[in-house]
Amino acid sequence: MSDSIKRYETLKLRHHLSCTLDYSSACTELSFIIRKAYTDLPKTLQSILFQDILSAFKFLPEVQTRQGMSAANLLLQAAEASLPRLKRMLAITEFKHAVIAHKKRYNTKNDEEDSPEQLPQDVLLLIFSLLDMRSLVAASRVCWSWRSAANDNKLWQLQCDVYFESSQSAEKRSSNFSCDKVVDATTIIDWKDTFKRGYIGKFSWKFSSHRGYCKQCKVMVWLDNMKCSNMHPKLKVENPQIRPICHQQVVTYLRHGSFWAYFPSSDSDSDSDSDATSKLWAYSLH
Repeated sequence: MSDSIKRYETLKLRHHLSCTLDYSSACTELSFIIRKAYTDLPKTLQSILFQDILSAFKFLPEVQTRQGMSAANLLLQAAEASLPRLKRMLAITEFKHAVIAHKKRYNTKNDEEDSPEQLPQDVLLLIFSLLDMRSLVAASRVCWSWRSAANDNKLWQLQCDVYFESSQSAEKRSSNFSCDKVVDATTIIDWKDTFKRGYIGKFSWKFSSHRGYCKQCKVMVWLDNMKCSNMHPKLKVENPQIRPICHQQVVTYLRHGSFWAYFPSSDSDSDSDSDATSKLWAYSLH
């Protein structure tokens, strides 16, 4: 087994593609790898990448979000631009089948939920207080009831704690979260707007890849709510033990085994990641 294949396996992309909440991020990362590195990689790894493209399209019907569909379309465009003719045609066919299955599943789900039972707002608030930022944004797109709950000011104050303060503070706030405590309507701080402005200004390119280097694990890891997904004591986001990795660094790692050889200094890479950040908020309901 070649070193590049071993490195690709450490990314665990197929696993993340199969997770509904990780699908769009994993799909975007795979599309970036296909565009930037496919033709330069060994034939064996090209075959693995092609199988993961097909797997991504097969998982699409399970992902009932516009963000997931957009990520799948991005992957299709990368496949059309980089794959040889026969594989390109197979990928397009698989994508078309996935879109049809996606629409059927969506229509069936709507038919079965003509009169859905809505959870009480206090229950939704309690559940949403346990979500990470991307999941909270996704939840706000489901329906009006969820949108109302997901825009709760206190929930976004929790997110500000996670991203801009200490994880200990965020954990304390989350554990003390009470649905009986209603945010004062006269509150001056709009925490969602504060979070959005801070995130776009500080983290947009850094964490759009959903990857980081954990110095405690000494490996590239998938970030779970700004923390290493491996189960060890929670780390603060600004803690030097977690270092952000962009999409291009993932490609560099795949090719050469090191991702610190590339540091985003050009506008092109930051623009690409800024686009991803914009898409994250594009359908966020206010």
